[in-house]
Amino acid sequence: MSRFIIDLELIVCSRGYALGLSILAAVVLASGPYFVPQTITYYKPRPMLLRPIDAPPRGWSSVPRPLADTTVSTGDGATISYFGLRFEVPWKGIDTERNQGCTVEIVFKSRQAVRLSNPDCLDRNPIGSYTSHLSQEDLRLALGTGVRESKYDQYKAVISTTPLQLSPFQSHREFARTQVLLEIKGLWFEHSPEVPEIFSFATFATKDYRGFEINGLSEEGQKVALELFDRTDRHWFTISIVGRGAILTQPEINRLINSFSTTSSSSLNRLLK
Repeated sequence: MSRFIIDLELIVCSRGYALGLSILAAVVLASGPYFVPQTITYYKPRPMLLRPIDAPPRGWSSVPRPLADTTVSTGDGATISYFGLRFEVPWKGIDTERNQGCTVEIVFKSRQAVRLSNPDCLDRNPIGSYTSHLSQEDLRLALGTGVRESKYDQYKAVISTTPLQLSPFQSHREFARTQVLLEIKGLWFEHSPEVPEIFSFATFATKDYRGFEINGLSEEGQKVALELFDRTDRHWFTISIVGRGAILTQPEINRLINSFSTTSSSSLNRLLK
């Protein structure tokens, strides 16, 4: 009798195992058309996605984090006002000044250079020029509608995406979105000389502007990019600072961030020394 019970249990277990395998096979067959195409797509760029962090595009794996050092340089300096933008820098004594219409570059005798972009030339959709090769259907699948309504959200979505977030087991929409954002981020950082840090901030005094700071200061890089967005998310402003032999510090950059504002008149196209 006990032998019969043991044989019966074995039969039940084997049938249960077979049933489990059958269910698994059915699930695999049913999900194959959904996951197989994007799995193939996933493994094509995988070697590039797994390159070391210091291999181009340096910055793919960098994500924003809050700006920890908010101290502000209080040294004597200058106020810059161009293209309706106004801010302070802790340097004075102008060496050269080049206004090319869409950009202006000011180089100080202490070897710091500040470059402003004219919002009339730049104030566009941050990712618009990088999606022209996509069909409207691909664009809708990848980005939907919400991310396209806010310049700040568009920019944040790109720089917050990393290669590790791409998975063949994501939904079609999430896979397409991550893939597109990674492609754009790779284009943004493909010429970065070092692995950058990305900081998020809101202007310390008025909170009228928020944005991101991208720099390589921790790796002795002397280039800082500031991307600022106004409270209504209607405008996008870009400023870059380069130390041409000068050592840039975070308190110096904070002086610019903290004092940034826009004027009501675009006729303020001058440098106040």
